[in-house]
Amino acid sequence: MLQALTEKGEPSLTDLLDTKFLPFTETYRFAAPSEDNGVIVIQNIPYETTRGEIIALLGRSSRILNDRQEPVHIIMDRVTSKTQDAYCELSSLNAAIELVERFKKGAENGRVGRLGNRVVDIELSSQTSLMLALFPTSRYGVEWIGTHPHIVTDAQHPWENFKGFFTEEEMVMLSKHVENVQRSLYSKKCPERPYECMISTLRKIPWYMADDITIKQRHSVYETCLKMIGTLVGKLERRIRDNAEAERLTPQLLQRLATSAMLCPGFSVVQKHNIATVAGLSEAQSREFNQPRFPDSWRHQWTLVPKAGMPIDVLEWYISLIRTETERVVQSLEISQRMPLQGMMEGVDGYWGLFWAEVNFPTGPTFDNMSLAKCSQLEWQAIERIITRAIKGGDIPPSYTTSGSNHITSAATAGPARLTYKEY
Repeated sequence: MLQALTEKGEPSLTDLLDTKFLPFTETYRFAAPSEDNGVIVIQNIPYETTRGEIIALLGRSSRILNDRQEPVHIIMDRVTSKTQDAYCELSSLNAAIELVERFKKGAENGRVGRLGNRVVDIELSSQTSLMLALFPTSRYGVEWIGTHPHIVTDAQHPWENFKGFFTEEEMVMLSKHVENVQRSLYSKKCPERPYECMISTLRKIPWYMADDITIKQRHSVYETCLKMIGTLVGKLERRIRDNAEAERLTPQLLQRLATSAMLCPGFSVVQKHNIATVAGLSEAQSREFNQPRFPDSWRHQWTLVPKAGMPIDVLEWYISLIRTETERVVQSLEISQRMPLQGMMEGVDGYWGLFWAEVNFPTGPTFDNMSLAKCSQLEWQAIERIITRAIKGGDIPPSYTTSGSNHITSAATAGPARLTYKEY
C-alpha cells in the first residue's frame, strides 16, 4: 500500500487525505451493538452464583453468544456489591423464546430450574432491561431503546436530565470492593463478582455515543479497570507463591478482564498499553489487539488509534511525516519562541514530533469535560493541518507560540507538556 501511495514520487494532498490511505481511526465509531441478540433474565439467583453454573443451567443447546463476547451478565449493585438478577444474551430473539419455553415445559413436568438448592425463574427479557440493570444511574436522563440510548436534556426537573451513563462514585466503589474485600460482605463470599461487573461494564457502555462521554468519565472507567487488574494480578501471584487453591479468582478471570479492556473501543492506545503491561501481556499478545509498535509513544492521541489491518509501514510513514513537519515548524521559529518548546520536549517522547503543540488541547476542567467526539475532532483537524502544510506550505500555527498555546509559557524551558491525567 505504501508503494501505491508513493509510486509517483511525492503523494498528492488528495491521496494523503484519502481514507483509503489514512491509517488512523476512532474505534468507538464502529462499536454500535447488534440489536439481533435475544436476552433472557434469571431471577432469584443465590448471590454466590457463578458464571459457569449459569451456563451449565442453560445447557449446550441454548445458543448463547460465544464466550469471547461475554454473554452472561450477573448484575451487581456497585455500591453494596450485592448480586441481583442474571441476564444472558443469545444469538437471536427466537433462540431466547425457545429457551424460555423449554424451561417452562420442564417446570410443568416437574423439572424446575435450580441454581444450587434454589429454584430460579427464567423469563424473556430485552436489551432495554439489560442496559437499565447495568447502568441504573442512567434511569434519569436516558430513554433506552434496546441498546441505543436516547439522551434527555429538556426534562421538567433538572435531576431528570442526562448527566452520564455511570458515575465516578460507582467506579470508585467498584475498585474498593476488590481492594478491601474484608469490608465488603458480598464480595468476601463472591470475590469474582466485581471483576465480572467491570467486564460487563466495559462491554456494554455505548462508547459510540462519543458526544455524551467525556474525557473524565472515560478516565474513571479506565483508572478503575487498571486498579482492578493490578489487584487481581497481585492476588493470583500471592496464591501461586503460597501454593494456595485458586478458588474463585482464577487466571481465566484475569484473561477475561484483560481481554475486555483491550477490546474496549473507548480506550486509547496508551491506556491499553498500560493495561497490557499490568496484565502481563507480551508485545505479541498486545499486537493481537491492534496495538501499534511503540504504543507508549501515543500519549497525546486520546482518541485516534491505528486502523485495523493497515500495513505498519504506512502507519509509520504518516507518523514520520507528522514528526518531520512539526519539527520543521519549531526550527523555523525565532529563538525566543523555540526555546520553551524545546525545553518542554525534553520530557516528551519525540516519536510523534510536536503533535501535542499542533492539536493544542485545552487544559484543566475544560479538557476534563470535553467529549470524546470533540477530542477526536481536534486530533483530526491537527492531522489535516499538518499534512496540508507539509505538501502545500502555510503559516506557522499560533499554537506553537506563547501567545496562542494552551501549554507554553515564556518561562516553560523544562518539563513535558501536561494536561490533567499524568498517568496517561
